Amino acid sequence: MNKMVLILLTALMAACGPVKQQNGNMEEASSENQKQVSFEVLVQHSHGGYDKPQIKVIKEPTELQAVYAKINMTRRPGFPIPEVDFDKEMIIGLYMGEKNSGGYSISIDSVEETKNELIINVKESEPGLVATTVICQPFCIVKMPTTKKEVVFKKVS
Repeated sequence: MNKMVLILLTALMAACGPVKQQNGNMEEASSENQKQVSFEVLVQHSHGGYDKPQIKVIKEPTELQAVYAKINMTRRPGFPIPEVDFDKEMIIGLYMGEKNSGGYSISIDSVEETKNELIINVKESEPGLVATTVICQPFCIVKMPTTKKEVVFKKVS
């Protein structure tokens, strides 16, 4: 009986496969022409984003300062403005807009680089059965290597 349980447990673990890491190194994707791009989540929160849904590709220090001024408007001491080498890095800001309850979130699932594009896969989550009754503005700010390629955003589930 114990051997049967051990065999079934081993088979189940083998079927699950490895867990995908969000902040991994650059790796070759399944397609020859795509590679995974690493990124770092700087800030992810449910309050302090923008009222309207939007995405910002930030490649200038003044733009970054304006974004942090907005998200820190009601925070003391506030999130620190990160150090960014804009010759090598860029910032992506994702904003869901204003929501009438808690439980919403937005994040980057993965980033893939092709010959002509940088594809950013965006994941939006909604509340489950129970949610707080508070207005929120979910946002996520990430840092990644800069690119001259077209940046394309795709919603994933």
